[in-house]
Amino acid sequence: TKLMTYILPLYMISANLCAFFWVKFIKKNENEKPINLANILVGSTFFASSVIALFAKLFLPSQLYKDILPLKWFVISSVFIFSLFILVFTFLNKKKLTFVSIVVFISVLSAFGTNQFFEFDYKFGQNDLMSFAAIAKKTGKKIVSFNCSRKYSLLYYGKKHVMFLNDHDFSEINKLKQDNNLIIIVPLKHKPKLDAKVKNYNILKIGRKYMLIE
Repeated sequence: TKLMTYILPLYMISANLCAFFWVKFIKKNENEKPINLANILVGSTFFASSVIALFAKLFLPSQLYKDILPLKWFVISSVFIFSLFILVFTFLNKKKLTFVSIVVFISVLSAFGTNQFFEFDYKFGQNDLMSFAAIAKKTGKKIVSFNCSRKYSLLYYGKKHVMFLNDHDFSEINKLKQDNNLIIIVPLKHKPKLDAKVKNYNILKIGRKYMLIE
């Protein structure tokens, strides 16, 4: 989304705040307890994540495991190594090395992990909506987003081709059938209710979380 662009001004302010506290911590040992506690919490969380990722195949559903597979070795290698550095240097009271470990870790995560994390997130419905919006623009038809709320992907990619409709008892959906210029997005979890209310509809595409019908 555009969120990262909106919050760019905060990066410099946040960096200065972090630098202020770390300089005080390194030179004068100020705020030692909360900073060390934060380092241990962050390091432990990431270390646990890397260990869990190693055995993910044993307890995750097969589809979800396939989704995270591109991330698996990145998480295991980089997160494991840097979280270990953070924890070891914190316990050894090596303040500068702890700080450097955190900075390098965040840099690596930002440079090489961001795209992969976005790709992973998109698989849980974003890709569905983006592809449906593309179909609407290509065919010139208007999308009715049925009980999907105002999804940003549809607003951005569908533009004027999108209409949002909340109709939780599905009383209005049969009226939409009369308009051949409409295609309708319905969450897959609502399919049983849809089947009970509407007998004749064509499924144009089924995604991970949504389906497109006419």
